[in-house]
Amino acid sequence: MASDAYRVLLTEMRRYVREEVAGRAFLISGHRGAGKTTLVQRVIDDLGDELFRDLTKTSVPAASPTQPSLARRPQRPLLVKLHGPSLLADELPRPGGGEKPKLPPSTPGAGSKSDNATSETAKSDPQAAAPTSNTGTAHGALIQITIALYRALAREFAEAYAVHARAAYRVEADDQLDIAAQFQLDLDRAPETALLRAYWERLADYAGAMGTKTISSGILWPEQIASSFAAAGLPDQSAREIVALATAAQAFQVCSGAVRYEQSRKDSASYEHTTESKAGIDAKDAVNRIVSLTIGGLLGFGAAGTVGISPVAGAGIGLLGSLAVTASVKRSARQERNEDYTFIVDRSIQTLERDLPLVIERVREAGLAPVFLIDELDKLEISDQHEESTTPPGPDAQGPGEIKPIDKPNGTRKTVTELIRRLKHLTTDFGFFCFLTGPDYFEEVQRKIETMAFPEEHTYFSDRLFVLYTPDELDTFLRSVMTSTAPPNSPDSITDETARGVLARVIIHSSRLNTIDVVRALAHDWTEDGSYKIPSGTLTSQPRYRIAVGVQLAIEVVLRSTTLAARTARDPRLRQIAVDTLYMISREWERGETEIDLSDAALAKYL
Repeated sequence: MASDAYRVLLTEMRRYVREEVAGRAFLISGHRGAGKTTLVQRVIDDLGDELFRDLTKTSVPAASPTQPSLARRPQRPLLVKLHGPSLLADELPRPGGGEKPKLPPSTPGAGSKSDNATSETAKSDPQAAAPTSNTGTAHGALIQITIALYRALAREFAEAYAVHARAAYRVEADDQLDIAAQFQLDLDRAPETALLRAYWERLADYAGAMGTKTISSGILWPEQIASSFAAAGLPDQSAREIVALATAAQAFQVCSGAVRYEQSRKDSASYEHTTESKAGIDAKDAVNRIVSLTIGGLLGFGAAGTVGISPVAGAGIGLLGSLAVTASVKRSARQERNEDYTFIVDRSIQTLERDLPLVIERVREAGLAPVFLIDELDKLEISDQHEESTTPPGPDAQGPGEIKPIDKPNGTRKTVTELIRRLKHLTTDFGFFCFLTGPDYFEEVQRKIETMAFPEEHTYFSDRLFVLYTPDELDTFLRSVMTSTAPPNSPDSITDETARGVLARVIIHSSRLNTIDVVRALAHDWTEDGSYKIPSGTLTSQPRYRIAVGVQLAIEVVLRSTTLAARTARDPRLRQIAVDTLYMISREWERGETEIDLSDAALAKYL
């Protein structure tokens, strides 16, 4: 069903995948069951098929001096689904249970109980008491986005690896399928870069036997497309894939457990300086020296006559030979310096705000363009509309306090506004974000833009889309899935063709242009072989079907009227109100009401 919302979303997502725009943020609204999620998924599937067809027919353009090859690296959309209520929850997914997002410390009064509690917390867990820059909703949203991005990336790589492994297994059966299964399990544990490269090299060994070069062309693209990468000046596809997966895994580790990287270095140098003087008399040594002098003198006196010198000179020489003079001087210098250096890599959750854009950038360089689908934000309206608070009782009150609804803005508006304001740098420059909400938030944003001069909501979204299919679009879809088995141009084929038109209008009328009701209607009254249980003749003749067709055609005439069509073309929310109003009579008729109140009060209550 090619609606206006489909065409706008397809065009903008195509520009994003081609890197013509850095990022986009879309507000997609509509009634529950209108097909908001299906719309985004269909655009992603159709765009992916379109890219595969184009790249299969024409290879990747070669590099040229005027246009770098990196700008033309092919990309395809990667769906990253996020559950809106979980994205905005107060509990964070941490090991061992939930953890509330850390808020900036308040300033309680002196001696207050909260002040004492904060001090006790700081003593028991200094890390828990440390302030954090990412607080509240945005803090938890960054964690959820990072986890969902890695999970989607791991699933995409695991499927691509399995495709290549099965292709190699068909050529030469070995352990390729076991390796692919182990690769999928290892991705759950956020593997290191060396392990990832080993998997790529292992697959390259298989590919070598097949005559391909997977180590250079990567695994994300089919062989007929990847084979043209090297010729186009893109020989590093595998390296980019490993870098993207390793970077996302590192960020995933931060969110799923505590990671601490520490680098230490120790420098030591010493210098010593010492001066020492020593003097003393040893009695035993003195006696020995006197004896030695006496003997030396006598020997010198006796030897003097032999050598022809005087006896006095001989005695002097003997005495000198017996003398022993000891002198000791010790000097040393020493100086010592120690320096310890420790570098701790900050891999805490607080770094996600600057690391997540890098993850998205490297994922895109590998050939995948993340599309973040934040679904079921309209579910927040139910809980917020029924939320109550208990006011404390007065000093003279005997019972509990008064229970009354909380006086606060609509929950969806409050949470989505807070989220987008905090993450605007991501939604604008990194990634394609689709916020799926109910019609109330769409109407509130629209009203604020119309009544104020450029409010902040004016730049929140690249565009605001309201999902509401026209009767003709639904009729085209229904006729495409309902076919006739009768021979062409035969009487039965003419009857079947009329029955197809009747059945399509009956389903459209009963569904009131709601997509999920159309799908539910298609699931009923069909046999196992795909034939409709009600004969074609019955569909074209019974009054109940003819009345439904008549009412549906009357509604379509009103919707196509010049005045109403011109007004609703500019305001999709007004078109939804017109549709709901026109089907009011049908709803009352199906309820068995014999009288219908069409006053303004009744109509306002119904809407």
